[in-house]
Amino acid sequence: MKVVFFNKKRKTNTKPRIIHMIWSIPHYRAPIFQLLSQNENFYFEICSGDDNTLYDGAKVASATEVETDLKMNWRKLKSSRIKWPIFRNFEWQPEAIRIACRENIDVVITLGYQSLSNILVRFICCLRGIPVIEWTQGVIKHERGLRWLIRKLYYKFAKAFLLYGDFAKDFFASHGFDEKCLFVVHNSLNHSRQVEIREKLKEEDIRKFREKELGLDSKTRLIVHSGRLESQKRLPILITALDVLRKKGSKIFAVLVGNGREKEELKKLVKTYRLDEQVLFYGSCYDEEQLGLIFSASDLCVVPGAVGLIAMHSLVYGTPVLTCKNTEGLHGPEVDAVIEKKTGRYFENGNMEDLIAKMEDMLYPTPSKDRMSQACKEIIDNYYTPEYQERVIIQALNYVLSQEKQIPVP
Repeated sequence: MKVVFFNKKRKTNTKPRIIHMIWSIPHYRAPIFQLLSQNENFYFEICSGDDNTLYDGAKVASATEVETDLKMNWRKLKSSRIKWPIFRNFEWQPEAIRIACRENIDVVITLGYQSLSNILVRFICCLRGIPVIEWTQGVIKHERGLRWLIRKLYYKFAKAFLLYGDFAKDFFASHGFDEKCLFVVHNSLNHSRQVEIREKLKEEDIRKFREKELGLDSKTRLIVHSGRLESQKRLPILITALDVLRKKGSKIFAVLVGNGREKEELKKLVKTYRLDEQVLFYGSCYDEEQLGLIFSASDLCVVPGAVGLIAMHSLVYGTPVLTCKNTEGLHGPEVDAVIEKKTGRYFENGNMEDLIAKMEDMLYPTPSKDRMSQACKEIIDNYYTPEYQERVIIQALNYVLSQEKQIPVP
């Protein structure tokens, strides 16, 4: 039964109206939200706050950026964290409840089950006959028990899913979800900007960076890690591996981009191993031109722990990724882009000897990048772009929309 909460009549010839409810807008997501906002075949609006505390200090788009620079269809919602015992650390957006109850909406896209307002929005949309699409990681490892039963119940209220990776799709399908409603949307950064930088960079720029800024000779291999310096990144194992490789005669220089709680401990470890001349703590960097130069100049990206956006960031510049196998559900879905012996390699989780062996194999006698670079770029160019995401999102929207409201797929 469809319950009507308002008396306004909707014109039948208006464009489909899509509301996306999210806590705040991570800066890296701006390109896909811009693209969706600019699509003239439907109206896409992001309803969110602009608070960066939810993302542990990660950069989020401010109100000024969203409204003036990024030109998104955006509505600011007051957002807070609940501290009640049952819903501890759940998100709460009271305005989202009012929107779901009173406004003309064709589809609601929600993000994440740890939100009391999202749970209530789902019930309201169910009563009103408004389809809900869940845009989510879903799962990153095999789930079972009470936790999965609760999450499964929450997910059952959605009509379709935008999932970040194939693992989640396969898992959902194996647990009774119709495969037709599961859409793998992957993830994206500012791909067009990255390609522009990639194409502009010349061999001479890379040579100057390596030789003049880093002081490296032609025999030294350059590795990079980018991301917050936190325990889940497991960087001590990388530093220890560098010490072992140095003692074996390998000349390797590492650039660690980012800050975090582990930085001082990592610096102490570098000093203990006397690697001060081989490890550069670069600090935080949001300058895409500089990041593009670092990744392009590197022979290998090494991530001993959790892989997320760094996989896309490294691969788009043609630099393969070496990381641990995902046996613990440690990685984000972006790790799907790291394909064994095509765009990177995997070592046994926590196995120092295997990490060292894979680093040697990928760096000597010539870097694996020489033969992997094209495949690295292609997987990002083909599947991890805002344009690819837009196509998949529209396919998901068409799955839940009535036939007369179908949207042309680019």
